[in-house]
Amino acid sequence: METLYRKLFHIDVLHGFYTDGKCSDFTIFPISGCEQKLRNHQSVFRYTGNTCSIFFRKSSTSSGPIAALAQGTVLSFGMSLQNPFLFNYTDDLPPRDKVMLFTNVNTSGGLTSTVQSDGRIKLNVLEARMSGPIINHVIDTNNGVTLVLRDAIGAGTVVTAKQHSAGSKGKEVAFDLTQYPAGLYILTEDDGSPRKFYYYVDAELNGRPLVGLIRIVTPNFTYDENELTDKGKRPPYKVAFTARNGTWKYYIVSRKMSAADMISQLRVVDNGFSASDDPHPQIVFNNPANLAAADQLKNVLAAGESAVLVTSQAVVSWRQRARKKIELRKNGQAIIESLPNPDTGRPEPVMLIYV
Repeated sequence: METLYRKLFHIDVLHGFYTDGKCSDFTIFPISGCEQKLRNHQSVFRYTGNTCSIFFRKSSTSSGPIAALAQGTVLSFGMSLQNPFLFNYTDDLPPRDKVMLFTNVNTSGGLTSTVQSDGRIKLNVLEARMSGPIINHVIDTNNGVTLVLRDAIGAGTVVTAKQHSAGSKGKEVAFDLTQYPAGLYILTEDDGSPRKFYYYVDAELNGRPLVGLIRIVTPNFTYDENELTDKGKRPPYKVAFTARNGTWKYYIVSRKMSAADMISQLRVVDNGFSASDDPHPQIVFNNPANLAAADQLKNVLAAGESAVLVTSQAVVSWRQRARKKIELRKNGQAIIESLPNPDTGRPEPVMLIYV
Protein backbone atom coordinates (compact mmCIF):
# COMPACT_ATOMS: atom_id res chain seq x y z
CA MET A 1 0.00 0.00 0.00
CA GLU A 2 1.42 3.35 -1.02
CA THR A 3 1.71 6.13 1.59
CA LEU A 4 1.55 9.57 0.04
CA TYR A 5 2.53 12.83 1.74
CA ARG A 6 1.72 16.26 0.34
CA LYS A 7 3.09 19.65 1.31
CA LEU A 8 0.76 21.68 3.50
CA PHE A 9 2.90 24.83 3.62
CA HIS A 10 6.51 25.93 3.79
CA ILE A 11 8.60 28.83 5.07
CA ASP A 12 11.58 30.27 3.18
CA VAL A 13 14.36 32.00 5.13
CA LEU A 14 15.74 34.89 3.05
CA HIS A 15 18.46 37.51 3.50
CA GLY A 16 19.29 40.54 1.37
CA PHE A 17 23.01 39.93 1.92
CA TYR A 18 23.09 36.76 -0.17
CA THR A 19 23.32 36.89 -3.94
CA ASP A 20 20.48 34.38 -4.41
CA GLY A 21 18.59 35.65 -1.36
CA LYS A 22 18.64 32.24 0.33
CA CYS A 23 19.79 32.15 3.95
CA SER A 24 20.88 28.76 5.32
CA ASP A 25 22.58 30.14 8.44
CA PHE A 26 20.09 28.57 10.86
CA THR A 27 19.02 25.21 12.14
CA ILE A 28 15.23 25.21 12.53
CA PHE A 29 13.36 22.58 14.55
CA PRO A 30 9.95 22.01 16.21
CA ILE A 31 9.59 23.12 19.86
CA SER A 32 7.00 23.26 22.64
CA GLY A 33 5.08 20.14 21.70
CA CYS A 34 4.93 20.98 18.00
CA GLU A 35 6.49 17.68 16.94
CA GLN A 36 3.89 15.74 18.92
CA LYS A 37 1.05 17.78 17.39
CA LEU A 38 2.34 16.94 13.94
CA ARG A 39 2.74 13.29 14.81
CA ASN A 40 -0.83 13.16 16.16
CA HIS A 41 -2.03 14.46 12.79
CA GLN A 42 0.24 12.16 10.76
CA SER A 43 2.24 15.16 9.57
CA VAL A 44 6.00 15.64 9.37
CA PHE A 45 8.46 18.53 9.48
CA ARG A 46 11.45 18.85 7.15
CA TYR A 47 14.17 21.52 7.02
CA THR A 48 16.45 21.60 3.99
CA GLY A 49 18.73 24.42 2.89
CA ASN A 50 16.77 27.56 3.67
CA THR A 51 13.28 26.06 3.66
CA CYS A 52 11.24 24.36 6.36
CA SER A 53 8.13 22.47 5.27
CA ILE A 54 5.14 20.71 6.78
CA PHE A 55 3.84 17.62 4.97
CA PHE A 56 0.59 15.80 5.73
CA ARG A 57 -0.32 12.22 5.03
CA LYS A 58 -2.87 12.21 2.25
CA SER A 59 -6.12 10.34 2.51
CA SER A 60 -6.57 7.52 0.03
CA THR A 61 -10.11 8.70 -0.74
CA SER A 62 -9.67 12.48 -1.16
CA SER A 63 -7.09 15.20 -1.72
CA GLY A 64 -7.17 16.08 1.97
CA PRO A 65 -5.28 14.66 4.96
CA ILE A 66 -6.09 11.65 7.06
CA ALA A 67 -6.09 13.90 10.13
CA ALA A 68 -6.36 17.62 9.39
CA LEU A 69 -4.77 20.26 11.61
CA ALA A 70 -7.60 22.33 13.05
CA GLN A 71 -7.80 26.03 12.27
CA GLY A 72 -5.98 27.97 14.99
CA THR A 73 -3.46 25.22 15.80
CA VAL A 74 -0.17 26.77 16.99
CA LEU A 75 3.02 25.36 15.46
CA SER A 76 6.25 26.65 17.01
CA PHE A 77 9.84 26.29 15.82
CA GLY A 78 13.20 27.30 17.27
CA MET A 79 16.03 28.92 15.32
CA SER A 80 19.63 28.31 16.36
CA LEU A 81 22.43 30.15 14.59
CA GLN A 82 25.08 28.24 12.63
CA ASN A 83 26.93 31.29 11.28
CA PRO A 84 28.29 33.48 14.11
CA PHE A 85 29.02 36.34 11.68
CA LEU A 86 25.38 36.83 10.66
CA PHE A 87 24.96 39.62 13.21
CA ASN A 88 27.75 41.62 11.54
CA TYR A 89 25.84 42.16 8.31
CA THR A 90 22.20 41.97 9.42
CA ASP A 91 20.03 45.00 10.17
CA ASP A 92 17.29 45.48 12.78
CA LEU A 93 18.37 42.76 15.18
CA PRO A 94 16.98 42.78 18.73
CA PRO A 95 19.14 43.33 21.82
CA ARG A 96 21.17 40.32 22.93
CA ASP A 97 18.75 39.58 25.80
CA LYS A 98 15.86 39.06 23.37
CA VAL A 99 15.07 36.82 20.41
CA MET A 100 13.35 37.49 17.10
CA LEU A 101 9.79 36.15 16.99
CA PHE A 102 8.43 35.60 13.48
CA THR A 103 4.69 35.01 13.28
CA ASN A 104 1.78 35.13 10.88
CA VAL A 105 -0.33 36.85 13.55
CA ASN A 106 -0.54 40.62 13.14
CA THR A 107 -0.65 43.19 15.95
CA SER A 108 -4.46 43.23 15.95
CA GLY A 109 -4.61 39.46 16.43
CA GLY A 110 -5.63 38.52 12.89
CA LEU A 111 -3.66 36.38 10.47
CA THR A 112 -1.37 38.03 7.94
CA SER A 113 -2.38 37.06 4.42
CA THR A 114 -0.95 39.78 2.16
CA VAL A 115 1.05 38.21 -0.66
CA GLN A 116 4.09 40.31 -1.60
CA SER A 117 5.56 40.80 -5.06
CA ASP A 118 7.76 37.68 -4.73
CA GLY A 119 4.67 35.52 -4.18
CA ARG A 120 5.29 35.00 -0.46
CA ILE A 121 3.60 36.10 2.76
CA LYS A 122 6.10 37.92 4.97
CA LEU A 123 5.94 36.93 8.62
CA ASN A 124 5.72 39.76 11.13
CA VAL A 125 8.68 40.11 13.47
CA LEU A 126 8.54 40.96 17.17
CA GLU A 127 11.06 41.00 19.98
CA ALA A 128 10.53 38.46 22.75
CA ARG A 129 12.30 37.31 25.89
CA MET A 130 12.84 33.64 26.59
CA SER A 131 11.69 32.54 30.03
CA GLY A 132 11.26 29.53 32.24
CA PRO A 133 7.93 29.00 34.03
CA ILE A 134 8.57 32.06 36.23
CA ILE A 135 8.44 35.33 34.28
CA ASN A 136 10.40 38.10 35.97
CA HIS A 137 9.27 41.39 34.48
CA VAL A 138 10.93 44.72 35.28
CA ILE A 139 8.42 47.58 35.35
CA ASP A 140 9.23 50.18 32.71
CA THR A 141 7.29 53.20 34.01
CA ASN A 142 7.25 55.44 37.08
CA ASN A 143 3.50 55.98 36.83
CA GLY A 144 0.88 53.91 38.54
CA VAL A 145 0.49 50.88 36.32
CA THR A 146 -1.65 47.79 35.74
CA LEU A 147 0.17 44.69 34.51
CA VAL A 148 -2.02 42.26 32.55
CA LEU A 149 -0.59 38.91 31.41
CA ARG A 150 -2.41 37.03 28.67
CA ASP A 151 -1.69 33.94 26.68
CA ALA A 152 -1.37 34.54 22.94
CA ILE A 153 -4.04 32.05 21.82
CA GLY A 154 -7.02 33.57 20.06
CA ALA A 155 -8.25 36.71 21.81
CA GLY A 156 -5.82 36.11 24.68
CA THR A 157 -7.14 34.72 27.96
CA VAL A 158 -6.10 36.80 30.96
CA VAL A 159 -3.76 34.75 33.13
CA THR A 160 -3.36 37.34 35.87
CA ALA A 161 -3.43 41.08 36.50
CA LYS A 162 -1.47 43.11 39.04
CA GLN A 163 -1.50 46.77 40.02
CA HIS A 164 1.47 48.81 41.20
CA SER A 165 1.63 52.33 42.52
CA ALA A 166 3.64 55.21 41.09
CA GLY A 167 7.40 55.08 41.63
CA SER A 168 7.73 51.37 40.78
CA LYS A 169 10.01 51.74 37.75
CA GLY A 170 12.77 49.13 37.91
CA LYS A 171 10.82 46.90 40.29
CA GLU A 172 10.86 43.21 39.37
CA VAL A 173 7.49 41.46 39.32
CA ALA A 174 7.20 37.66 39.15
CA PHE A 175 4.48 35.73 37.33
CA ASP A 176 4.25 32.02 38.11
CA LEU A 177 3.22 30.00 35.03
CA THR A 178 4.17 26.54 36.28
CA GLN A 179 0.56 25.40 35.81
CA TYR A 180 0.29 26.84 32.31
CA PRO A 181 1.38 25.38 28.96
CA ALA A 182 4.54 26.41 27.15
CA GLY A 183 4.18 29.10 24.52
CA LEU A 184 3.88 32.81 23.90
CA TYR A 185 2.54 35.18 26.54
CA ILE A 186 1.86 38.90 26.20
CA LEU A 187 2.31 41.25 29.13
CA THR A 188 0.74 44.70 28.87
CA GLU A 189 1.90 47.60 31.02
CA ASP A 190 -0.94 50.11 31.13
CA ASP A 191 -0.34 53.50 32.73
CA GLY A 192 -2.61 55.25 30.24
CA SER A 193 -0.28 54.43 27.34
CA PRO A 194 -0.34 50.63 26.98
CA ARG A 195 2.90 48.87 26.01
CA LYS A 196 3.25 45.20 25.14
CA PHE A 197 6.08 42.88 26.15
CA TYR A 198 6.39 39.39 24.68
CA TYR A 199 7.62 36.38 26.65
CA TYR A 200 8.12 32.90 25.27
CA VAL A 201 7.78 30.47 28.17
CA ASP A 202 9.27 27.00 27.88
CA ALA A 203 11.34 25.44 30.65
CA GLU A 204 13.04 23.09 28.17
CA LEU A 205 14.22 25.97 25.99
CA ASN A 206 15.21 28.47 28.67
CA GLY A 207 18.99 28.83 28.54
CA ARG A 208 19.36 27.27 25.09
CA PRO A 209 21.20 29.47 22.56
CA LEU A 210 18.21 30.33 20.37
CA VAL A 211 18.27 33.53 18.35
CA GLY A 212 14.78 33.27 16.90
CA LEU A 213 11.36 31.65 17.07
CA ILE A 214 8.79 30.99 14.36
CA ARG A 215 5.16 30.76 15.45
CA ILE A 216 2.53 29.82 12.89
CA VAL A 217 -1.19 29.82 13.71
CA THR A 218 -2.82 27.64 11.09
CA PRO A 219 -5.43 29.32 8.91
CA ASN A 220 -8.44 27.52 7.51
CA PHE A 221 -6.52 25.35 5.05
CA THR A 222 -8.32 23.96 2.04
CA TYR A 223 -7.04 20.90 0.22
CA ASP A 224 -7.81 21.55 -3.41
CA GLU A 225 -5.30 19.72 -5.59
CA ASN A 226 -4.33 22.97 -7.30
CA GLU A 227 -3.28 24.46 -3.96
CA LEU A 228 -1.12 21.52 -2.95
CA THR A 229 1.55 21.90 -5.59
CA ASP A 230 4.59 24.18 -5.51
CA LYS A 231 3.12 25.98 -8.51
CA GLY A 232 -0.34 26.18 -7.00
CA LYS A 233 -2.29 28.98 -5.37
CA ARG A 234 -1.14 28.62 -1.78
CA PRO A 235 1.69 31.12 -1.16
CA PRO A 236 4.57 30.18 1.13
CA TYR A 237 5.60 32.19 4.17
CA LYS A 238 8.96 33.91 4.44
CA VAL A 239 11.29 34.99 7.20
CA ALA A 240 13.11 37.98 5.73
CA PHE A 241 16.33 39.60 6.95
CA THR A 242 17.73 42.89 5.67
CA ALA A 243 21.41 43.52 5.01
CA ARG A 244 23.07 46.19 7.15
CA ASN A 245 24.29 49.47 5.73
CA GLY A 246 27.53 51.08 6.81
CA THR A 247 30.03 53.74 5.87
CA TRP A 248 33.03 52.16 4.17
CA LYS A 249 36.35 53.23 5.63
CA TYR A 250 39.72 52.71 3.99
CA TYR A 251 42.74 53.49 6.14
CA ILE A 252 45.69 54.00 3.80
CA VAL A 253 49.11 53.60 5.44
CA SER A 254 52.46 54.34 3.82
CA ARG A 255 56.16 54.64 4.65
CA LYS A 256 56.93 56.21 1.27
CA MET A 257 54.31 58.98 1.20
CA SER A 258 53.52 61.62 3.74
CA ALA A 259 49.92 62.23 4.81
CA ALA A 260 49.98 65.50 2.83
CA ASP A 261 51.13 63.68 -0.32
CA MET A 262 48.46 61.01 0.05
CA ILE A 263 45.77 63.66 0.53
CA SER A 264 46.80 65.44 -2.65
CA GLN A 265 47.62 62.45 -4.87
CA LEU A 266 45.43 59.45 -3.87
CA ARG A 267 41.78 58.83 -4.68
CA VAL A 268 39.44 55.85 -4.27
CA VAL A 269 37.10 55.36 -7.24
CA ASP A 270 34.37 52.81 -7.86
CA ASN A 271 35.10 51.93 -11.48
CA GLY A 272 33.02 48.74 -11.56
CA PHE A 273 29.53 50.13 -11.03
CA SER A 274 28.66 49.93 -14.73
CA ALA A 275 29.97 46.40 -15.32
CA SER A 276 27.50 44.37 -17.36
CA ASP A 277 27.66 41.42 -14.95
CA ASP A 278 27.18 43.52 -11.80
CA PRO A 279 25.56 46.92 -12.36
CA HIS A 280 25.03 48.82 -9.11
CA PRO A 281 24.80 52.43 -7.88
CA GLN A 282 28.26 53.94 -7.91
CA ILE A 283 29.93 54.25 -4.52
CA VAL A 284 31.33 57.75 -4.23
CA PHE A 285 34.25 58.25 -1.86
CA ASN A 286 35.44 61.34 -0.08
CA ASN A 287 38.98 62.54 -0.68
CA PRO A 288 41.61 61.31 1.79
CA ALA A 289 41.71 63.17 5.10
CA ASN A 290 43.98 63.28 8.12
CA LEU A 291 43.10 60.99 10.99
CA ALA A 292 41.01 62.46 13.75
CA ALA A 293 42.82 63.25 16.99
CA ALA A 294 41.08 60.41 18.80
CA ASP A 295 41.52 57.81 16.03
CA GLN A 296 43.03 54.72 17.63
CA LEU A 297 45.06 53.86 14.52
CA LYS A 298 47.42 56.66 15.50
CA ASN A 299 48.47 54.61 18.52
CA VAL A 300 49.58 51.60 16.46
CA LEU A 301 51.40 53.23 13.55
CA ALA A 302 55.05 52.22 13.38
CA ALA A 303 57.82 54.75 13.28
CA GLY A 304 58.00 56.42 9.86
CA GLU A 305 54.42 55.46 8.88
CA SER A 306 51.78 57.98 7.82
CA ALA A 307 48.06 57.33 7.46
CA VAL A 308 44.95 58.92 5.98
CA LEU A 309 41.29 57.93 5.97
CA VAL A 310 38.96 57.61 2.97
CA THR A 311 35.24 57.17 3.61
CA SER A 312 32.22 56.56 1.40
CA GLN A 313 29.95 59.58 1.06
CA ALA A 314 26.85 57.46 1.73
CA VAL A 315 26.23 54.22 3.55
CA VAL A 316 26.72 51.03 1.52
CA SER A 317 24.83 47.76 2.04
CA TRP A 318 26.72 44.60 2.94
CA ARG A 319 26.44 41.88 0.34
CA GLN A 320 27.90 38.45 -0.35
CA ARG A 321 29.21 39.25 -3.82
CA ALA A 322 32.30 41.44 -3.73
CA ARG A 323 32.16 44.74 -5.55
CA LYS A 324 34.98 44.70 -8.06
CA LYS A 325 37.18 47.47 -9.45
CA ILE A 326 37.15 49.68 -6.40
CA GLU A 327 40.38 51.35 -7.47
CA LEU A 328 43.05 53.19 -5.56
CA ARG A 329 44.44 55.81 -7.91
CA LYS A 330 47.59 57.89 -7.64
CA ASN A 331 47.57 61.02 -9.77
CA GLY A 332 44.74 59.50 -11.83
CA GLN A 333 46.43 56.13 -12.48
CA ALA A 334 45.22 52.93 -10.79
CA ILE A 335 47.89 51.52 -8.46
CA ILE A 336 45.48 48.95 -6.92
CA GLU A 337 42.75 47.81 -9.31
CA SER A 338 40.47 46.05 -6.81
CA LEU A 339 40.50 47.14 -3.20
CA PRO A 340 39.09 44.69 -0.66
CA ASN A 341 35.46 44.71 0.38
CA PRO A 342 34.47 44.64 4.07
CA ASP A 343 35.24 41.44 5.97
CA THR A 344 32.03 39.83 7.26
CA GLY A 345 34.04 38.60 10.23
CA ARG A 346 34.23 42.18 11.49
CA PRO A 347 31.27 44.20 12.75
CA GLU A 348 32.28 47.39 10.93
CA PRO A 349 33.25 47.95 7.25
CA VAL A 350 36.83 49.08 8.00
CA MET A 351 39.79 48.13 5.77
CA LEU A 352 43.53 48.75 6.05
CA ILE A 353 45.59 49.35 2.89
CA TYR A 354 49.40 49.64 2.71
CA VAL A 355 51.01 51.51 -0.20
